[in-house]
Amino acid sequence: GNLLEKNRESRQFDDSAGQQLERLTGLLDRFSKEPGGAQKLAIIRDGAIKIREVINDTVARGNFPRELIKEIRRQLREILRLC
Repeated sequence: GNLLEKNRESRQFDDSAGQQLERLTGLLDRFSKEPGGAQKLAIIRDGAIKIREVINDTVARGNFPRELIKEIRRQLREILRLC
């Protein structure tokens, strides 16, 4: 049952990290069009950094598809670049 466990954990992470990223990206999009969006960018930045920490912890446990991690990191870099 070990492989199954790993898979389920991986899927859960996939979903939550993916959802968090989508939310951040959506917020970033909205804020960039709003006046006074600059303060809000700080919030997004913090969020992105938190997600990055979660991902680093997860990678350290070593049960994720490399492609997925690369993609998420790329998106995070993009978000941080825009903030």
